[in-house]
Amino acid sequence: MRKVASGVYEVSLPRRGIPVNAFLVAGESLALVDTGVPGRWQQLADAVREIRRDPAEIRQVAITHHHIDHVGSLAAVVAQTGAQVFAHPAEAPLISGALAPPPKVGRSLSSRLRIALTDLVGWTEAVPAKVDHEVVDDVVMAGAGLRVIHTPGHTAGHLAFLHSASGVLFVGDSAANVLRRLSGPIGNHDEDHRAAVASIVKLAQVDCDTICFGHGRVIASGGRRRLTELAERLSG
Repeated sequence: MRKVASGVYEVSLPRRGIPVNAFLVAGESLALVDTGVPGRWQQLADAVREIRRDPAEIRQVAITHHHIDHVGSLAAVVAQTGAQVFAHPAEAPLISGALAPPPKVGRSLSSRLRIALTDLVGWTEAVPAKVDHEVVDDVVMAGAGLRVIHTPGHTAGHLAFLHSASGVLFVGDSAANVLRRLSGPIGNHDEDHRAAVASIVKLAQVDCDTICFGHGRVIASGGRRRLTELAERLSG
């Protein structure tokens, strides 16, 4: 775990060499942004203890989208803490198990190979978890101080979250920063590629300085400028 900004911490939860991140927001209570792959509750709890807080203080979990590397440990977190889960209405039935997730369809050979790799390492399905609050654009999660930003494309109900107090933007899989290269969603299996590009353009309008990714390294400063450059490159 490492500190990103005041009250914000990155928890690295890699699986077989694939970088996966969740994030801890610490205020009067604690909130998580995503939960990583299955079997990571103990690592999340240990991260909380590193900042001398009690894991039972986790009261909210903000979910960017339903993919297993983001909700894999959600059911365990809820079982251990009773935290309330926040997600977009389009993601809620996929997270709860009411609907089966749509199959990932790669737009290139490399993306199809990545999809096959995730199947190989066992990322097939997560234990269902109830979504307590279905949230949409501009809703603010009281307590965590996170503003909801709907960023469809990678999935229909994908969300980003802005922690206004620190200027930290959590983009989930709307973008990635892997191998020191800022890009759109990795994997080339977006449900709607045009919408994914439009969401990056939308995020470039957000007043932020630091960007946190589901996959890849944090951009500690100059985040909005970097997003603007990416939006221009992708939409130009």
